[in-house]
Amino acid sequence: HYMAILHSYLKHYDSCEYYYQVLRQGGMMSQNNYGSLQLEIGKFAEAAYYYRLAKNYTTGPKSLQEPYYYLPMLSIFAGNAQEGIVTAKEAIQKSGSTPGYGWYNLALARSYLYNGQLDSASVALNKAAQFKEIHIGTTLTQEQYVFTVQLLKLNLLDRQIAQIKFTD
Repeated sequence: HYMAILHSYLKHYDSCEYYYQVLRQGGMMSQNNYGSLQLEIGKFAEAAYYYRLAKNYTTGPKSLQEPYYYLPMLSIFAGNAQEGIVTAKEAIQKSGSTPGYGWYNLALARSYLYNGQLDSASVALNKAAQFKEIHIGTTLTQEQYVFTVQLLKLNLLDRQIAQIKFTD
């Protein structure tokens, strides 16, 4: 498992794939991590497939369920931001304000943003920015969290300016 993750970080995708296949043969492959590999190498349909499988396997109620963060992004890539909104709301409803809540709100804000719902995106983004996320059961870090908040704020501001220019 760790060898697959290490090779993924090092961008040694052939070696990473090898270790995931060894894990698969032993019935120990993480659907979530394999989905992340597929996302990283641009195989979006395969990533969505494995993330959907991973939704059936939870790591516990007090940790981030990564498929609920990544599936909305893949929905946006597929041109279906509304589906991303539904998935992110489902995660928020299931988790409440436990670890993962901030990440799910980031997914929701991104989905609203790409669906043109800028006011709703702002609300979700502010919830994420104000939430003190604890990164349990994930390789996502606080630095990535802060970066994502700031990037989405910039993207939201850019779209709000474009909207004002368009209507004025």
